[in-house]
Formats: sequence, C-alpha cells, structure tokens
Amino acid sequence: MGVVLLSSSKGKDKYRIDYGSGENRAIETFEDVHIGILETSFDANGEVLDQKLLKREIGIEEAAISFLEGIDGEIKATEYREVEIAKACPKCSGTNVKRDIGALKEGGIPIVPRYVCMDCGTHSYRLTDRYLEKLVYSNKQMFDKEELEALDKDRTAFMKELKEYIIRIFASKKIMEIR
Repeated sequence: MGVVLLSSSKGKDKYRIDYGSGENRAIETFEDVHIGILETSFDANGEVLDQKLLKREIGIEEAAISFLEGIDGEIKATEYREVEIAKACPKCSGTNVKRDIGALKEGGIPIVPRYVCMDCGTHSYRLTDRYLEKLVYSNKQMFDKEELEALDKDRTAFMKELKEYIIRIFASKKIMEIR
C-alpha cells in the first residue's frame, strides 16, 4: 500500500491526486472550467493520457473524492502545484514548461494539450500516440465511412497520417511540437 497525495488550489477550483509507485506513478487532476469539470489523466512525466469533461452533477471536490475511492493507499494532503511536463521547450530548450490553460479560463477545452515555456514564452503542444489513439476511438462519429475503413485496415498508417495533419495545422499557427 502506497501513499496517495491529494492537493487543492487555494480557491478549491483545482484538485490534484498523485498515486501509484515506480513506473506506475500517475496524476489525476480535476479543474473547474466554465462548462463543467475537466478531469485529466497524466503519466509520471506529466504527459496527458486522457481528458474528460464531467457534467456538474457533483462538485469538483466530490469528483476528486469519488476518484480516490478506487485508489489504494494512505491519503496525505499536500501543497498544490501545477502538473509539469518533463520535456524541454522546443525553442530555447528550457525546462520551465507548463500547461497552457488559457482556453480553460475562456470556457474552452483544448483537445490537443498545449504548453507554454515560462522562460521564452513559446507556445507548443504535445500529442502522444496513446492520447491520439484514445481521441480517435472515442470520437469515431467524427470520421466518415472511408476514414473508418482506413482505420480498420491499417491503424498505424491512419494514426501517422492524422498526426501529420495535426502537425501541419499547428505549424501554420507557428506552434511547435514538444518532442
């Protein structure tokens, strides 16, 4: 049985749960956004694995407590800190890179996880293969019949092509990919 760290921001509009051990360490956050509660799953390196928008049927604290019910370990309260990605800025190579949650404050939900370098101000994104695959399979209704056939025929080629489209879109907006 390990230790589970639970922290909340001063305004109690964000909760963070650090749990697991070794290679199985993970982080779960619950953030109050204009249209609901954004639940985000991160790996130990701060990379987004999944995002879900929860309806406001329960409060943010209740959502975090509900998640804790499925986790084994002694719960300890800690000081809240933002989740940081363990990757360098693609422009200046600085390591002070944080999630860009500006869209959350405006009521939007960023589909592709975005980041900002606190040293040089560069905006970037990070899209892992695992997250992209989860996006595709949970949003199959957005693809037409031909695209779904291509996905069924060769998942790897489909994901590679989709990622190339995403890279071009972000490149046109001068937003760099974190590698």
